[in-house]
Amino acid sequence: MKSYTQTKTLPLIFTLIMIIAQTPQITTVTAEVSIHKLESMDVRGGIYTLYTIVGNGYMNVTYKSLEKYTEPPSINVSININGLKKWAVYSLTNRKLLYGEIQDWKIYPLWIPKCIELNYEIPVYNYETTFKCIVKNETTIILSHEGEKLIYDPFTGVLIEGEIKLYDYGKLQLKLNKTNMKIRREYFNDLYFDWETLTLNLMKLEKEYANILKVYSIGKSVLGREIWCCEIKASESEDGVVLIDGGMHGSEVIGVKIAYSILERVLSEYNELQSIGVLKRLTLIIIPMLNPDGVEMSKYSPPTPSIRLKDGRCNANGVDLNRNFNYEWSAGGSPLYNSTVYRGEVAESEPEVKALKDLMQKRKIIFYVNLHSGVRQIIIPAYQVNPYLNVYANITSILSNIFGFETVRGGIYGGSANWCLMARGEPALSLIIELYGGGTNALNVDWFLFYNPVDDVEIRKLTILSYQATIQILLNAKRWRDTIFEKTLPSLPLESIKMTLITIIIIILGLTIYVKLRKSQGRINERRSPTKPPTNVEAKFTT
Repeated sequence: MKSYTQTKTLPLIFTLIMIIAQTPQITTVTAEVSIHKLESMDVRGGIYTLYTIVGNGYMNVTYKSLEKYTEPPSINVSININGLKKWAVYSLTNRKLLYGEIQDWKIYPLWIPKCIELNYEIPVYNYETTFKCIVKNETTIILSHEGEKLIYDPFTGVLIEGEIKLYDYGKLQLKLNKTNMKIRREYFNDLYFDWETLTLNLMKLEKEYANILKVYSIGKSVLGREIWCCEIKASESEDGVVLIDGGMHGSEVIGVKIAYSILERVLSEYNELQSIGVLKRLTLIIIPMLNPDGVEMSKYSPPTPSIRLKDGRCNANGVDLNRNFNYEWSAGGSPLYNSTVYRGEVAESEPEVKALKDLMQKRKIIFYVNLHSGVRQIIIPAYQVNPYLNVYANITSILSNIFGFETVRGGIYGGSANWCLMARGEPALSLIIELYGGGTNALNVDWFLFYNPVDDVEIRKLTILSYQATIQILLNAKRWRDTIFEKTLPSLPLESIKMTLITIIIIILGLTIYVKLRKSQGRINERRSPTKPPTNVEAKFTT
């Protein structure tokens, strides 16, 4: 027989279990994260590296896509040593040999993870042979094993120099001679973030603004990078969330820069914003880099032809994340793997898409901003079927005046803004802001310049305008949201209105007749009753 205490406690325990089960699992940025423990390599099809073999000719290495969606994502490696060729297919997620002719290299040695710390050991050739990191700086990573040294580039992860073992050929003393990669060091050192730099900066921000900012992971990319989410919670009871993301297309790193800059400035001006009512009832969530694997490839993917921008634009599976959401998925994008707008094999197949969608479903999003580049425009999602165009007229009028951009009609496809507005369940107003376009000439020189300004003045200008737009959104988001949920009387057919009016008239006539009959009956009864005694006037004034 259960005691009263047990009976009372069980519902409480059950409630706590349900709350815990429904609470998203959060990895904070300041916790022990896997920033320096990635096993993946960042190389894509279309890249080649030519090595000089000291005293013995050359080794040419070419990387080819498998031309189809594979799990895990893989790369076809061909090596040509003085005319003798071998090939093998390796997993991008752990550098492990999947199949092919290069059986000596169970773990690929010519490309390593870049996020590595001093004294950390990684496998080379096989899992039994580990090399220790003895040097890590901005220009060099040196791995050592029993006196052997391999030197890698920390920007790309590619082997620069060292003695490589390939048992069919013995020991090969290699030195990188030529590659078609475009090493954009100056842009990423001075202007833009890669994933590791972003992570370190977010750690600093969270420490500096510990009472305001919460940074956590909403999931991992295909190659294991955390997708960081930055949250500035409403100081009073939350009435909704404004969500901003950048870097959905990794080739468009200006979006990452702008998203981070908005976060940084909101934090620095938090007290002033509170004084005008901003962030009192609204929470601001910013995801600076939704596609970190794509951003990594944007650092050095070949500049031409423009098809090579796919490596940065898409995720490591080769999928355009902004064509992978489950809203009219088959109506947009491309079913062809080599396309820069490849939509994936099925809707919402990608971990980055699932992470963003899960966040949108768990939180009360009332306004969503999806940052892109390639043109300078403000895009109204799913314009042809958008039921809230009257509200969007006000939104785009305000934002167009800030940016000086034209407003255009968005198409029907599996994009995040379309899904958030049209398929989320409770709709959230969404907007696509295209921040920058470098023009066709830039695309022919280097696709990176087409999507991203490399002029610091231009970047600062976009930062200022984007911050002003964010404040306007925070000030007006609740009003805009309330407008789309305004209650209106349903329109009834004419016959229904006639029947309703007739029914009301009949009821009124019936009540009138009933009241008259009751009054007549009262007068008859009054005449028949004996004379009443006089009323006590003083009773009116007694308590």
